[in-house]
Amino acid sequence: MRLRVLAAFLLLGVALAARPGTGHALLLTEKGPLVGGEANGRPFVELLGKGRWQGEGRGAVLALAPGLWAGRYRGDAALAFTDEAGVPERILRFGGPLSETAVALAKTEKGVLFAGYAEGHFFGKNHGGEDIFLAWVEGGRLARSLTWGTDDDDVLTAMALAPDGSIYLAGYQMTNEDCIRVSERGFVLKFSKTGRLLWSYRFGFEASSRPTAL
Repeated sequence: MRLRVLAAFLLLGVALAARPGTGHALLLTEKGPLVGGEANGRPFVELLGKGRWQGEGRGAVLALAPGLWAGRYRGDAALAFTDEAGVPERILRFGGPLSETAVALAKTEKGVLFAGYAEGHFFGKNHGGEDIFLAWVEGGRLARSLTWGTDDDDVLTAMALAPDGSIYLAGYQMTNEDCIRVSERGFVLKFSKTGRLLWSYRFGFEASSRPTAL
């Protein structure tokens, strides 16, 4: 009886942890659509089936353990590669103990560039709260990444690539004013194609400023 109760508890825990993911970006490729977003939990069907999250190769139980230990149920940045019919063929997942979300995608000469916002240090040094990140995936692996941020929460909303390969990012900073209210201040960043910050521009009005497109 006790074993049955324990087994039911474990299965319930996995089921509750397997919250649905959220898609934020779509990129059309030669092989099919690529979706970027946030993956929550480690779905039980994925552990038992042929599809696995990145880094899982030691069986269902051992693959589940690192997620429990690191607290990765907060959500990871995820890239879902699909076929022409939109059926997921492979899911790459990137993250640590805190939350990471991919909100923009772009093609590069060697792979895919994705950007978003994250807590923690997975993509680079944390500057306080949530930071903006840029990450390059080449050959199905995370080749390099970087972060930018203030000591407040910084949220990415848009990304665009210029013809010369330079990268533009837009978003907003959630500024705590006198511990009374939170105001939003917009920003635009320009990076070189290698990831060097060229300039940053911040702006804001009396209430909130939130750019949403580039």
